[in-house]
Amino acid sequence: LEQAINLAALQCQAEIGVLTPEKAKHNSIDLKEHLPKEYAKVKGVEKRIQERHKKLGDFDEKEAKLQYIQLCRSLPTYGITFFLIKEKLKGRNKLVPRLFGVSKESVMRVDEKTKEILETWPLTRIRRWAARSNLFILDFGQYSPDGNYAMQTTEGEQIGQLISGYIDIILRRQRSKLGAAGDADEENTIVEDNVAPSRGQRAQEANIAHTGVLRTASYRGDFAEGHLITRDQTVTQHNLGGAQVGSGRIINRSGITNPTLNGDRHSGFQLIDLGQPKRALLQRIDFGLRSIQEATEELEKPVYSDDEALRGDDAITKRWRTEALEQARTGVMSHLGAMTMATGQLLSCLQTPTAAEDDRYEFDYANMDASLASIGMNVHGLIQCVRLYDQVDAAQGSEHGLGLRAAAQSLSDAFLDLMRAAVPASPGANDTGDKVSTISRSTSSLVEGKHGPDRAALLEAASRVGDASRQLLQYISHPSAHNTNLGSVTPMDAQSNGAASPMNLYPSVVDWEARDQLLSATKSVANRMAKLVKTAKLGAMAVGQEAADLFSRNGADSDASLLLRSTQGRLVHAATTAGKAASRLVTCAKVVVCTMEQPESQDQLIRTAKEVSS
Repeated sequence: LEQAINLAALQCQAEIGVLTPEKAKHNSIDLKEHLPKEYAKVKGVEKRIQERHKKLGDFDEKEAKLQYIQLCRSLPTYGITFFLIKEKLKGRNKLVPRLFGVSKESVMRVDEKTKEILETWPLTRIRRWAARSNLFILDFGQYSPDGNYAMQTTEGEQIGQLISGYIDIILRRQRSKLGAAGDADEENTIVEDNVAPSRGQRAQEANIAHTGVLRTASYRGDFAEGHLITRDQTVTQHNLGGAQVGSGRIINRSGITNPTLNGDRHSGFQLIDLGQPKRALLQRIDFGLRSIQEATEELEKPVYSDDEALRGDDAITKRWRTEALEQARTGVMSHLGAMTMATGQLLSCLQTPTAAEDDRYEFDYANMDASLASIGMNVHGLIQCVRLYDQVDAAQGSEHGLGLRAAAQSLSDAFLDLMRAAVPASPGANDTGDKVSTISRSTSSLVEGKHGPDRAALLEAASRVGDASRQLLQYISHPSAHNTNLGSVTPMDAQSNGAASPMNLYPSVVDWEARDQLLSATKSVANRMAKLVKTAKLGAMAVGQEAADLFSRNGADSDASLLLRSTQGRLVHAATTAGKAASRLVTCAKVVVCTMEQPESQDQLIRTAKEVSS
């Protein structure tokens, strides 16, 4: 209360100047404008503000404002963004209101009424977080007895963006101290207002998907997890020790820090001006192509140099192999899930019914940039998990290694094609066969062209991604038998003791029959839509003929002829839009069918289906 009175007195000093008896008589204090609502009804508070105001003497307006700011900066809650949340009391099935604060150094729980800080966690101790429509979860790992902190809120996206922005600043400072950023330090001028709450309230095109960090009982390193990012979101992935199954890197809308590749540090920070989103997209594609090629080059390299140690027959080694296979499988599904969901997010850029007819239309390049960034940041983790699975599977006597590597290579090629399809080809470019430089020659076409990527090429490339993803997952998923009576899928090699641990988000047993049924249903919709479009176009031709007949009989002034022409145009436009929506549905289904257990994949498919129905 005392601090509130001091601030109110300084505010009065800045507004009306020195308090004189005359001013005190004619200028009453609006307590609602000068005090928090919980203090506005305190008895005698207005008199206390006037007394404090009188003691300020002859402070001028600037000095009063300066002291006001200095007092604010001295408060323990200064610089903290608060969100009103609800949390569950320990031992009770009851939700209570709390304030959750996010600052540049920590996050904290604060009592809603007393504003007392109940608990604080440094940002450096946050391992990961997940946001849903009405839930936000923080995982502190070993630093919290419970392992995580869950809260009920509808502002999870904003909280996540604020945290990720501050973590990004911390990582930039650490990189600067280590001298690893090189010339990029000159461009480290991003200030904290980049992560202000107002920035976090922009519309998002997808949700964040975080999975758990996985480890075995005796495994010597951690697995990274797949990430899906959105158009205004910073995503960080920390360096992991040990075997480095997953590589640390930072990808955000302002730049790229290249990971450590083959033991050499490559500094590739780029300051991208998203005021020109096409240029940002070009650099993103260039980075993505190089990342995919660099990851693919490591496909034949084993994760462990001592391959003989993996082939031991003792119980501990056998158990390690079983757990390592399961976790490598889950790692593949995690990274591939994020990449296929990003591909589905990329297809959402095409969901604009009037795009083909409007020459002024431009693709949502910012959303495309976020989608391609998700693909680029997950490709190394995907290939590393494939390498681990291949090596451990071979140690168990499997002969599927050649097919698995070929499937991974096909998937990499499919994503390369997707990257190239995301930008129009330069009209005068000569194809030298260099997959990376091809995109670099498209600058003028991308920046100056009025149209976005070729729609048909993008859909075709996304379809190949879906086919290649399915092929890869068929190699790493368990052989299964479908129980038609129970409607469940069980592993054919599952042990009776239930040793295989369940995977909530990425099941080791993939129900291909259900996926085939889904694909068959979407193809049926597309076939029926094709017949409907054909009928509509025949109808449009008949309407056009009737309009021509009316025009020949009544001349150019015939209102009926003009109305028929307008009707014909709307009919053709509706038929074209419906056909495109159906083709998007088929492509989206092929892309997300491999991760159909994921809510994000389901949402993408539902949105595309609604496009068809509308």
